[in-house]
Amino acid sequence: MSKILLINTINREELRAAVVENQKLLDLEIESAKNLSKKGNIYKGVVTRVEGSLQAGFIDIGLNRNGFLQIQELNDYLLGMENRRGRLNSSYRHIRNYLSAGKEILVQIVKDETESKGAMLTMNLAIPGKYTVLLIGSSRKGVSKRIKDKELNQRFNAALEQLKSELDIDWDSFGIIARSSAGGRTVAELVRDIKLCFGKWQRIKSGFENLPAPSLLYSEAGFPTRVVREYFSGDIQQIIVDSEAAFNEIKDFIEETMPRYRNRLKFYDSDVPLFTQYGIEEEVQKTFHPVVELSSGGFLVIEPLESIVAIDVNSGKAKAGQDFETNAFITNLEAVEEVARQLRLRDLGGLIIVDLIDMKNPRNIKEVERRLKLAVSLDKARVEVGEISKFGLIELSRQRIRSSVNSQLFSKCPYCLGTGKVRGPELVALDVIRKVQSAVASKTVKSVTVRIALVAGLYLLNFRKKDLSNLETKYNCDIIIVPEEKFRPDEFQIDLIEREKESLSFAEIDDDLDYKGRVALIRSKWRSKRLAQNQAEMSFDLDIS
Repeated sequence: MSKILLINTINREELRAAVVENQKLLDLEIESAKNLSKKGNIYKGVVTRVEGSLQAGFIDIGLNRNGFLQIQELNDYLLGMENRRGRLNSSYRHIRNYLSAGKEILVQIVKDETESKGAMLTMNLAIPGKYTVLLIGSSRKGVSKRIKDKELNQRFNAALEQLKSELDIDWDSFGIIARSSAGGRTVAELVRDIKLCFGKWQRIKSGFENLPAPSLLYSEAGFPTRVVREYFSGDIQQIIVDSEAAFNEIKDFIEETMPRYRNRLKFYDSDVPLFTQYGIEEEVQKTFHPVVELSSGGFLVIEPLESIVAIDVNSGKAKAGQDFETNAFITNLEAVEEVARQLRLRDLGGLIIVDLIDMKNPRNIKEVERRLKLAVSLDKARVEVGEISKFGLIELSRQRIRSSVNSQLFSKCPYCLGTGKVRGPELVALDVIRKVQSAVASKTVKSVTVRIALVAGLYLLNFRKKDLSNLETKYNCDIIIVPEEKFRPDEFQIDLIEREKESLSFAEIDDDLDYKGRVALIRSKWRSKRLAQNQAEMSFDLDIS
């Protein structure tokens, strides 16, 4: 069976696309409606602040947070500098020489904003077409190193010569790169694609001159069009789309950029979901799980961490060879190919560490390295592969193209807040007893009410009742346990009524989630109650995450 591109956009909450060959998932892209990417968008922004110590400026582009523009991302052509090669590359550079508050500039998003940081910006604008990319303020012109078409250079140069006679522009101010999808394209197709890119640039320039800042001047193509632009190639025999709106959008794009392939677009109209019909729904769901099974019986465990992605290779039930070395070699060969595939499907980027099964034979080690490099060569992202260390580890560095699937589709668990762990009821109950004992030991407490998660509360009442009774007798106070269904498994609250005239209310909140230490925040608030007895109530709010 040949390759097909499936585009599932019938449900607007989640847009999905997959490249499939023989019912095997080769590429996957998912975009959540609540996390729509703005990467690639071009804005007319205004400088709000320049930080000399950071060599960067903060740019208002109309989003929730100001964008962040570093000095190396400036573009002297767009800043109106005549000496384009000297000023920004001189030995002495300072951001204040180029930016000042109130200055209006053109910027493009290279990394989406997060909850805590604004978008990363650049002035080195890149306007993508299907086969080429137009670089503003650059003089680079050439062909992607990934292209194996040896005659493409000649056709590309011929296209540029034709354009020079047709377009009256300063060619030293524009770079043009033929993308990997340009292999096999004719001169006419390349010319048409480059003209479309220049048309987009003219509209951006017009918007910059006529619209106020901040304004969106160029928006990346919608999900259906972008998927076809990035994933369609000559060896994909069909593009199958399940929504009429996406079908029409893709149809217009194909007619404009590659009309020879208009017959490959098909509309899917069936009650059976598209991914289910082509047998990949279950495989897509597996990309959300940390464990990936291998056909040999081994398995991978994939754990994306804050700064790296850790992948552990386990032999499991694999018995491919008669001895340990052969078994490890065969399992590792299968594992590295699956690692390369999973990195594409999950779009995991940054530093990746793969813990392989130990091998002793140098030839086996070199072959595993070779197979991994061959497997990652299919990736659209830039991937660098190291060598297997003496500890059986191999390092990879993969370019981040978009937000990972997990970060788009999943929110932090409200109970564990992303750690995957909560304290057991026994430890929660023990913590309560310690806090209660600490409070009543002053002998100024008349009554204690503990509101606590249901399971931990039942544990206290059934297994630590004697400890509570001893505290009541020793310190002459009442201790009341109130199980609460609405509380998180490790959450509790302690309310104290004091004997003293003055009242003190303070909250102790423990919110360090990475278990590096417990941080207490104490807030005091005076309140006067019980006018007759001039007694006060002390609240003890404790939220352990």
